[in-house]
Amino acid sequence: MSRVPLQGAATILALLGCASAHRELATDASPVADAPGPDAPIPSDRWMLGYYTGYDSWELPVAGIDWASLTHLAVAFYPPDGSNGLDESLALPAGQGPALAQQLVAAAHANNVKAIATIGGARYSLATAAGSANRAAFVGSIAAMINSYGYDGVDIDWEPLEHGDAATLAALITDLRNALPAATISLPILPFNMNHTPDTASVATLAPLVDQVNLMSYGMSGTDTGWDSWHSSPLHWNQNDDTPVGIDATVDTLLAAGIPAAKLGIGAGFFGQCYTKPVDKPLQALGSASISIVDYSVIATTYLPATTRQWDSAALVPYLSFSTPHAPDDCTYITYEDEDSLTAKATYAKGKGLGGLIVWTLNQGYVASAPAGQANHLQDVLWTTFGL
Repeated sequence: MSRVPLQGAATILALLGCASAHRELATDASPVADAPGPDAPIPSDRWMLGYYTGYDSWELPVAGIDWASLTHLAVAFYPPDGSNGLDESLALPAGQGPALAQQLVAAAHANNVKAIATIGGARYSLATAAGSANRAAFVGSIAAMINSYGYDGVDIDWEPLEHGDAATLAALITDLRNALPAATISLPILPFNMNHTPDTASVATLAPLVDQVNLMSYGMSGTDTGWDSWHSSPLHWNQNDDTPVGIDATVDTLLAAGIPAAKLGIGAGFFGQCYTKPVDKPLQALGSASISIVDYSVIATTYLPATTRQWDSAALVPYLSFSTPHAPDDCTYITYEDEDSLTAKATYAKGKGLGGLIVWTLNQGYVASAPAGQANHLQDVLWTTFGL
């Protein structure tokens, strides 16, 4: 799930191209409030789903999870093991993955939070395991694992989802629904690249089969040919084919395609994207710049104190700029989330009548050195603003 998405037209989630002038960037520290208009009806079963990764469990102990600001915890990842089963290690040494999962499920249930298992992941193809020859055995393995740990559902992370994959994915979800009739089933999807034509029919086919369709709207800038530097999670698209992503563009297209607002969630990343020279702000030619991931906890404690926080009043997100490479990652431009951008996102989601919010990842947003009660501050901002 931690990724730089939108790598081409092959995914089903690519959208129509459009170009216009760059929107002007504001560099003041105060946000311009979003104006979504009158609030649409809000569903009563809204969600806030936070991803917890086993491989980063060292960053966030189970005792440090802010259960009061969650409805669902997604434990990642459970990839296929190549034998119609699942790798239950959570990318941890032998025995630690199952033990951690049991601890997480027990703690979630003790706090009235649903625990779901993320099946697949960006690095793990589900196509073979979900194919007609293997699907029955694979579904049986998933159901057995869910029942063994006491998980409340599954999160099917199939990416990239190619044009021809929708029928196989639909069959997998249908069989899982039959095997686990009481389970919550969520489907994370990539945001749209506005330079390509969408296959919204596939999303419309899948949406009725699941409880949640969650937009992985983070890590959205990239080094694709022809792109300029942009933001990791811009709320608003700037109508430019050199920066062809924005949460509003994807949401509006999904809603226009008939995806119910109450089934749709948007995402926030508790990490930043670090650009290297020659990029030091948004809307610049990439040149030889590279991009890496920096946890919010590192941004808050290392990068943010070293410079002045900037604000893009069009995209409604903050960023940091450095004239020279800044250690430890040699960043000259960092695009990330903070209290103001998360407030704007939650306000937007509420105004659109969307069903929920997701976070990638809770581990990355945990600031152990923060004052008491502030270690999960970003998560609390989302929860409070969305009105859960």
